[in-house]
Amino acid sequence: MIRIGAVFSLIAGAVAIGFLLDNPEETGKPILGLPVDCNMGERCYIQSFVDRDPGPGAADYACGSLSYDGHKGVDFRVATFVEMMKGIDIIAAAPGQVRATRDGIDDLGVDHYPLGQDCGNAVVIAHDNGWETQYCHLAKGSVSVNAEDLVETGDLLGKMGFSGRTEFPHLHLSVRKDGAPVDPFDGQEITLSCEASDADSLWSTDAKQDLSYQPGGIVDIGITNARPTLTAIRHGNQAIAQRASQKNLLIWARFFGVRMGDQLELHLIGPDGEIVSDITEIARNRAEEMRYAGRKALNGWTKGQYRARAAIIRAGRLFDSEDQVFVLN
Repeated sequence: MIRIGAVFSLIAGAVAIGFLLDNPEETGKPILGLPVDCNMGERCYIQSFVDRDPGPGAADYACGSLSYDGHKGVDFRVATFVEMMKGIDIIAAAPGQVRATRDGIDDLGVDHYPLGQDCGNAVVIAHDNGWETQYCHLAKGSVSVNAEDLVETGDLLGKMGFSGRTEFPHLHLSVRKDGAPVDPFDGQEITLSCEASDADSLWSTDAKQDLSYQPGGIVDIGITNARPTLTAIRHGNQAIAQRASQKNLLIWARFFGVRMGDQLELHLIGPDGEIVSDITEIARNRAEEMRYAGRKALNGWTKGQYRARAAIIRAGRLFDSEDQVFVLN
């Protein structure tokens, strides 16, 4: 492995992107394939897009809220560390030459990464016509290529991890043309406002189908006997309520991409009727939000099935909902 130095020092993200040049003599623009071997919308989803607000605010390419100020890439994530540990391949979606790699950084996230190595374990690949892709936050010890290697479409580059400046397991994707960051969702330089967005996406036809814009939604839902925490939910070890004898019973749900004015609803219905009905209006845009509500029964709860339901109401209409059934014994 070689030291990366300035290649990674200013970038907290990575892009595993495939290139098939669409008549390069005319345009030289790449057509990008998926960088993760993962079912989008099932195991993986996009948490944040490139920031296309030239000012101090943030906006994604669709002028939505799924970004944050100064974000220069696309975050492909999994919901929990349990999913990360199952293994998510980061693949080369097109031919190129590896420019630089880095490995050996522990998967400890934002609180424990070496100064100046925000990108964590990573790979940079150079492509034709001044295009370059970068893949960050790979798992320690997973990088499977070396500088100057030639890679082909589908070659394994590493595994999704938790290295570098990150609060959750993901692949942070960046694409550059002649050193300037580009938004792959419309082919524009990221300094241009989302209002200048056009249909000239760099993604392949297949990738476009997998990457249809999802402006928020419900990630997961559960019931528990103790106050839930976002950390436990992210790690996939938030305890699920199983015993009816316990006094406390709470419902929780995790959301992404919620907007100011959204109403987040939580409902818990047991064998004897509704136990919890909670509605919260969101005061500001949030990339990730966890809400919970519950009640106490001094003599415990009725044994049987409990239905947990979460919903997002946006602009007065149902935007997303999820139902799960749990059993208390």
